[in-house]
Amino acid sequence: MKISFNRLQALNIACRKAFYEFPYYICITETGEFTVETPVALSLGGNQGKVAETFKWAMTELDKAGLSGIKVSANYATGPVGCVPGTPDFINAAAIGIWNGSPQELLKVCKNLEARAGRPNDHPRYASRTLDLDILFFGNMVCRGLELTLPHPEVLKRRFVLVPLAEIVPEWNVPGTSITVRQALDAIDSTEPEPRKLE
Repeated sequence: MKISFNRLQALNIACRKAFYEFPYYICITETGEFTVETPVALSLGGNQGKVAETFKWAMTELDKAGLSGIKVSANYATGPVGCVPGTPDFINAAAIGIWNGSPQELLKVCKNLEARAGRPNDHPRYASRTLDLDILFFGNMVCRGLELTLPHPEVLKRRFVLVPLAEIVPEWNVPGTSITVRQALDAIDSTEPEPRKLE
């Protein structure tokens, strides 16, 4: 059994730091083995089916897969961006947690959940979907790869990403920059519609 997230939170409170201010945690199991756990931020989106229920299901499955200490923002309705006319509004949210594996492993879990929710692996970029799960931040990692770029390349451009993220972690520094999530949202130059918080 690993050190619990609540224990980590208590350590962070004592240090007067939020959990995401640490690039990773080194935890010790009961057998004396070391594991590395990383704070991560995710974006959720969808506009087909019962989206709010799909989000809850995805968080439950992520917890089963090893994402601990999950915290989720409110849901926000946003007009479609880049989609064909008549596309229904999207619902978006953000989530944070602690991941005990690699970025590639988390990406594999997210893609698997998208497929299980009914989104095909081969899909158009701007199209309706049941579930979209994107990794926004993985600790303070900055990388560019064929399958995964961190932080997410669109994070500083998308109001529908930054609004829910700023609700739960406004002071998280965007990796590779000197600005926080809140500052990024305040500085965004976007013609996107303002997300509307859902009750």
